[in-house]
Amino acid sequence: MDGFSGSYPGTKISFTMTQSIPHPDPIEEGAAPPTGSPIHILYLIDVLWGLGGAEGVLLRIPKLLPKDRYRCTIGTFRLRSASPVFDQLPCPIREFPVNRVFGMGALRAALDLRRFIRSERVQIVHTFFESADLLGGLVAKLSGVPVVISSRRDMGILRSTRHHIAYRLMSPLFDQVHAVSGAVRQQTIRADRIDPDKVVTVPNGIEIEKLDAANSAGALHRSLRLEDASPLIVSVGHIRRVKGFDVLLRAAAEVCQVYPKATFLIVGSVQEPDCDRDLRDLVRQLDLERNVRFLSKMENESVWSLLKLCDVFCQPSRSEGMSNALLEAMGCGLPCVATAVGGTPEVLEDGRTGYVVPREDHHAAANRILALLGDPERARTIPLVLWLIDHHPESALHGYVIAFIFPDGPDVVNTGVFEDARSRWLAQVNLHPDDARVLGNTARALGEGSLPEAMEAIDLMKRAQKLDPAHRTEPLAKLYSFLLMWTGRGAPRTRLNDPAVAARVGSELRESNDAALVGTVARYFVEAAAQKAPLEDDNWDFTALRTIATELVTHAQALEPQNRDWADLMEGVKGLPSVPGQPPAASGLARIGAGVAASMLQESSKPVYPPLAKAARLQGVVKLQVRIGKDGHVTEITVLSGHPLLVPAAMDAVKDYVYKPVMIEGKAVDVMTTVEVAFGPGGE
Repeated sequence: MDGFSGSYPGTKISFTMTQSIPHPDPIEEGAAPPTGSPIHILYLIDVLWGLGGAEGVLLRIPKLLPKDRYRCTIGTFRLRSASPVFDQLPCPIREFPVNRVFGMGALRAALDLRRFIRSERVQIVHTFFESADLLGGLVAKLSGVPVVISSRRDMGILRSTRHHIAYRLMSPLFDQVHAVSGAVRQQTIRADRIDPDKVVTVPNGIEIEKLDAANSAGALHRSLRLEDASPLIVSVGHIRRVKGFDVLLRAAAEVCQVYPKATFLIVGSVQEPDCDRDLRDLVRQLDLERNVRFLSKMENESVWSLLKLCDVFCQPSRSEGMSNALLEAMGCGLPCVATAVGGTPEVLEDGRTGYVVPREDHHAAANRILALLGDPERARTIPLVLWLIDHHPESALHGYVIAFIFPDGPDVVNTGVFEDARSRWLAQVNLHPDDARVLGNTARALGEGSLPEAMEAIDLMKRAQKLDPAHRTEPLAKLYSFLLMWTGRGAPRTRLNDPAVAARVGSELRESNDAALVGTVARYFVEAAAQKAPLEDDNWDFTALRTIATELVTHAQALEPQNRDWADLMEGVKGLPSVPGQPPAASGLARIGAGVAASMLQESSKPVYPPLAKAARLQGVVKLQVRIGKDGHVTEITVLSGHPLLVPAAMDAVKDYVYKPVMIEGKAVDVMTTVEVAFGPGGE
């Protein structure tokens, strides 16, 4: 193989890694078919018993290679013909029986393999695992095969002393070594003393389209009787000690103290019966019979559907090369916890796409699982937000709370993730210095995410306003209002409270001659204060909030005395309470119930399910307060609750609603009501 294509775990981002090998020449797209016979490749693997990671690779490669250029054969030293894997193999299989690579039976297998190579004119031999590497690689070279490639898929956990010596002797015979991860590459170079130029990293890949197509989750949920099981934590791997399932069970005991109905699903065939017995004994010792299920081996499509059912994937392995199970879990959008072994840290970034924990540490695994269960929605969203920064920094989606990554707090993010987001935003500013949308999004992300960045955020937002005053005044006003609200003298003590920032914002607004800016800041500030008013929260100083609001509106009136909006806004300031828990003064509008309003609805449109929300599997209800004008059209919408990714679609739909006008004493009047817009699995 001369390349690798895959998808970034947890997203739809595709990427390609390429490495060239000496022979044969790479295929060019659209090239004419060769005039000679197809190149014969023999893929040689120790045992072929079931569909593991390496077997999955053996299924994919022959299917994807152009048949007019390559013909493939799969060879193995031990064959279990009853395995269903053989129904899926796309090419012939040949067994060269041998039990021990260092035993006398190996000579018979070697002679048989040599005859096959020479009679079938094999030109490339690609080996997997120890017996294939040492016996098959040696026989291939002695038989005159032009290219011998060794695939290294683990950290050498199965090697004996004799294996280590044999690999060092064999190293010069391999034309190239494919390591499945950077960690495996470094281990191979160090342990085998092989030329680093011969060793290339060819990571595992996942087929996102097949993962997306797996849709039997509902049937699985019923057949496994998971109705009362929640949350669901899954782990996939053969039952072997190296997989660390005993660590998972000890972590499960801690998780179940917080979530008594939590269910841990362990999917994989038993390869070490002693390990399986020990695990089941441990389940009984920890009193987890109701919380742990061993599901044995499942077909790939069923595993992918199961992943989509679950809340967290946990891989407690003691050693890994690069786990296909982990990649598939991430490809299904599942938050992951995995041990820092082998190539795992190369694909799972701690605090960003999941958590990386020390091996053997069941306390750390339990804590990370609990963190993800405490905020699963946020855990799924972080990779999407970072992708959005890199690929669409100008998007209006950055204006919603869901797109914010804060430097601290109780969710799954941490300071490292915020610093990552910050560096990505600043890189986008350097790439797009004259794009007001990018500058504005960066300013809001920094200013509302971290107080030390507030000053820089203000400068960026002011640059954006100069570039596009028609569209950037309002975002600048929102930032000013936010900082005044949370850093000023009326705010409770939080990580954002800083009188110095409030003083700078206040000074800039007092010196501003921009009536639209000052007035918009005042409007946002008064609205925010009014929303705090009904809350039973005595941490807010409403006297101070009223003072700030009065100063802002007074300044707007001085700059634009003829504008009646400022006088109306001052009435809103007067309606603010002086103590928390007191609702703002009534607006004087009549109000009708949601049911009455629904019966008067004459025209409506279905909301469009936002693609990003659908990708994140978000659903729920958006609740809006709506003002219906005298003509029955919606004139004003206020968000009461709902997921930020769903809110814009709900508002877009409701703004086109038309109601039968409300008549009081024979006259049409404006009224207020509430509207709920639901988004569910059906797409709306």
